[in-house]
Amino acid sequence: MIFNVVILSPHGYFGQSNVLGLPDTGGQVVYILDQVRALEKEMRQRTYDMGLDIEPKIIVVTRLIPDAQGTTCNIPREDITGTTNARIRRIPFRTPAGDIVPKWISRFKIWPYLEQFTLDAEKEILNAAVEDGILDFAQENAETYVTRLILSLGFEKVEFTEVSPADPTSTP
Repeated sequence: MIFNVVILSPHGYFGQSNVLGLPDTGGQVVYILDQVRALEKEMRQRTYDMGLDIEPKIIVVTRLIPDAQGTTCNIPREDITGTTNARIRRIPFRTPAGDIVPKWISRFKIWPYLEQFTLDAEKEILNAAVEDGILDFAQENAETYVTRLILSLGFEKVEFTEVSPADPTSTP
């Protein structure tokens, strides 16, 4: 049984209000928030059915955008409405010099920032686990503790290859 889930979604304006219609935002944000609510409900029911007194936790890690254009995307931590233990944790993109990128960047141009974002996300996830008592629980219950990471990507790094005109059945 999975008790703790981290969902990584670094594209777009990820928030609960005033984000629809902004660039790289829309269906993916709505989908993830709906899935988080449904997943928490299912996890809660299953732990109850199993007779366990464990509170499932879900963290959605996304990017923090300081120039948030009237959204909550500049707030590092936000509870997810309609859940008990699901939160959004926002981490900023950083330049190679370590400066925070203040503005939104298209999902097609975020590749240079993903490695540092991932390292920062790992630290944030560990901090969240310590704050929520997940690590203590894991150490006490090592044989039953499971963590799952779901990477939710809505961007592509497209590579084009040449298809040989001599072989129309070849695929890129």
